[in-house]
Amino acid sequence: MLYTKLYAAKSYFGFGKKIEWPEDLIWVEGENIISSHDLFDEKLIDEIDSDNVAVLQFSSGSTGDPKGVMLTHKNLLHNVDLMQTEIDLGPDDTIAFWVPQFHDLGLIGGFLNTIRGGCKSVVMSPLTFLQKPESWLQMITNYQATFTAAPNFAYELAARKCDNNSIKNLNLNSIRGAFNGAEPVRWSTLKSFAKKFGPAGFKLSMFKCLYGLAEHCAYSVGFRNLHDIPTVIDIDPIPLREGRVKVRNNTLTNSNNDNSPANNIVSTGVPNLMMQVEVRVVDQETKKLCSPNTIGEVWVSSPSVGKGYYGKEKNSEETFRAKLDNDDHGNWITDNGSFLRTGDLGFLYNGELFITGRQKDVIIINGKNHYPQDIELTVQESHNAIRPGCICAINHTDVENGTDSLIVLVEIRQQKDIKQELLQEICDCIARVVPGNHGLSCQRIVILKQHSIPKTTSGKLQRAKAKDLLLNGSMDKKIITSVGEIVQDPMSVVDIKEKKPKKKPLMTLETIQQKIAVNVHKVSKLASKLSIDQIDFKVNLITTYGFDSLAAVQLTACLKDEFGIEIAPALLLDLPTISDLAGHILKQLSTLNSEVYDEGEDENPTISLEEIQENITSHLLCS
Repeated sequence: MLYTKLYAAKSYFGFGKKIEWPEDLIWVEGENIISSHDLFDEKLIDEIDSDNVAVLQFSSGSTGDPKGVMLTHKNLLHNVDLMQTEIDLGPDDTIAFWVPQFHDLGLIGGFLNTIRGGCKSVVMSPLTFLQKPESWLQMITNYQATFTAAPNFAYELAARKCDNNSIKNLNLNSIRGAFNGAEPVRWSTLKSFAKKFGPAGFKLSMFKCLYGLAEHCAYSVGFRNLHDIPTVIDIDPIPLREGRVKVRNNTLTNSNNDNSPANNIVSTGVPNLMMQVEVRVVDQETKKLCSPNTIGEVWVSSPSVGKGYYGKEKNSEETFRAKLDNDDHGNWITDNGSFLRTGDLGFLYNGELFITGRQKDVIIINGKNHYPQDIELTVQESHNAIRPGCICAINHTDVENGTDSLIVLVEIRQQKDIKQELLQEICDCIARVVPGNHGLSCQRIVILKQHSIPKTTSGKLQRAKAKDLLLNGSMDKKIITSVGEIVQDPMSVVDIKEKKPKKKPLMTLETIQQKIAVNVHKVSKLASKLSIDQIDFKVNLITTYGFDSLAAVQLTACLKDEFGIEIAPALLLDLPTISDLAGHILKQLSTLNSEVYDEGEDENPTISLEEIQENITSHLLCS
């Protein structure tokens, strides 16, 4: 068991007593590790059956009936070795990242890479990054890290939020690789980040873009480019709608042509044949190889492909053991000649892989394919009142008429005193730019309050879930206006000053304490064994009810929903009792002159862990 000096100190003072560790467990203090040989004996690997399942990894987009990917020891070792072969990771390197261990990029790309390579890692909490994005770059500076990793939105957020004064204290010259993956990579993000932090020593060539998925451990293709800087090509949008690729400019990295950012596609790199990674672009219906310059489904074969989905043999057979109808040039394909169907669409150009979108998200209207992320980027840049990363393009089928149409969901920055003129201006901009850039009109434009569009724990839009919420009415209370019907929210749009909701009296201290106790009962396993009346308002939540950092995040998320105010999870260290928290909340409500309104919803909504993680990521993406 790896542990830190801080954990040892907390255990000494009683914070770790709730965990009963096995008596024969070997403890290793992380700060004293000199090399990977201090951590494990190579013989231990020989004693483990490489085909045994090591972990069940659930993809971040799993909804409804989740699918757990069975990853073996052999899968994980190959994937880590694949990464290290491509970046030449060694004992002298330091990886600095904030991506959590429950995300494949953090677990495999960060922690397992550290152990296998015998290098050093410096890890930051996602909450710290949320509160202060520049702290990530300051960590890289302080430890002179050689590698870092994050999804595209993190680089975009840092470029947008870090001020010029903070850049003066940064030194990013040590970076050999800034990995960008886990979601579509945007050329506009790469450029803005490199420009913003150029004075601190960051260069565009430091970006290492990649493509990966949970079914292939974490990493599939990337890092290596045919050029020093990421390859980006400008493609003609009209043939693209028919599944054909026509490159208009393949030297865009040296061009100032930024007129069509939605049509700029960044390469994810070159498949590593020497490490037995084969990629095919396949026609989804015929299962034959696509002709050149044609978009198809990306299929992958390599020792990193998992065994299948746990307990789902039929789905595993279809996804993990797909057979090509015509493939006679593969040298490293797995013994049974099978491929992993990724569900992603893309094409190969000059040997490099380009991803255009997810098969299930493609919007097909009048026989033409439209990629939602392209439409979303166009909408995002149409008006500065729109929240970056908080746009969702979905299609809707009218069963009676047999027609398909486009719906665009948009969150806006402003939440109070929103003028009708602004809303009309935003809708007009969207209605103008979408047909102009993509050749289709918006059937409906919906403007929403902040944090209305659902996302996965890694920040990816959940378009299918958003569509369900909109169509079943669950999103109605979050709609500010909807073009064509102009459904206004009287609490958000203020055209008439007298239009105010009915107020309720400010809560008493006792009422707030009781509501906190209800939420403590929900999130704490120890407290849940008691009745709510038995929960003590004056005891320490950390030591009495076993609150850790995750429980603290859960509780503060519940309290935000309950009282409508922000409470930092770290505040529980200073205000560890229910009475302390209640006093703080009452003071906040009084100071802000805030009233708690009854909107007819459940007084004590249940918040799942996934929803909390989605809320955290939503803040990261859109703040």
